[in-house]
Amino acid sequence: MLPSYLHCFKLFFSLVILATSLDLALGHNISQRSSTFPEPKWGGEVKAEMTHNNSGQRISKFHFSHVRPSSTVYEQNIAAQNLVRRVMGENTARHFNLTVDNTLTKSEKDAFHLLKKGGNIVHIVGNSVTAAVSGFHYYLKHYLNGHISWDYDQLELPDTYPDVDIYIKFPERFRLFQNVCTQSYSYVWWNWARWEREIDRWALNGFNLVYAGTGVEAVWTKVYRELGLSQREIADYFSGPAFLA
Repeated sequence: MLPSYLHCFKLFFSLVILATSLDLALGHNISQRSSTFPEPKWGGEVKAEMTHNNSGQRISKFHFSHVRPSSTVYEQNIAAQNLVRRVMGENTARHFNLTVDNTLTKSEKDAFHLLKKGGNIVHIVGNSVTAAVSGFHYYLKHYLNGHISWDYDQLELPDTYPDVDIYIKFPERFRLFQNVCTQSYSYVWWNWARWEREIDRWALNGFNLVYAGTGVEAVWTKVYRELGLSQREIADYFSGPAFLA
C-alpha cells in the first residue's frame, strides 16, 4: 500500500497541464490521424512585469507571445476549413471562407473578424486557427440559430445568410477546458472518430488550453519508482481506466 504522503504526488501531477494550445493540434491534424505531435516553437523569452491588482497588491504579469503553433499559416487555414467541412458537410462549408492572419491584432489575445456584405460567402479571419474556427461558430449560433453540442447538432439553417461586419476580441489569452475528473467520465471508451468530434467542439467554443491526463500514470510510475516503491506496489495502487480521477 502506498504511503499516505504519496497521494499528494498523484494530485500534483494530475493538475499538470499536459496539452498546450489547440492551435497545435488542429494545425497538425490537417486531414488524418497522426501518431506524432509537433514540437511547439518557443520564439523569444517569457516576459514578466510587476503590476497591481484591484486590491492594490503587487502581482507578476506574464506575457506569452512566445507560445505559438509549429504549423504554418497555410496548414492552419486548411485545418480550419476542414473542421467546418467535418461538422457542416461539404455543401454548407463552401459558404464559409476561414483565414488565419496573425497580424489581425497586436495583442496577445485572440480575435476574429466576420464579414459578409451581399453574396453568399461569409469571410472569417482569426489571428489563430482557434480564433477563426470560434468565429465561424459565433456566426453559426448568433446569426443562423445553429447549435453543436456534446452529442446533438441543430444544423437546419436558413436559405439566406445575414450580412455581418463585426470584430470580436477574446477577454483572455488562454481559455482552459476540463479538470482532472472529466477524463474518467467517458473519454476512456472513445475511438478516434469521437475524439476528433470532441477536439473540433473545443475549437468551436474557443478553448485553446486543454488538460490532458492521458499517460499521466507513466509520470506517476517514474516518480514512485524513484521513491523506492516496487512495480507491483504501484500496479496494485492504480485503478481501472474509468477511475483515474
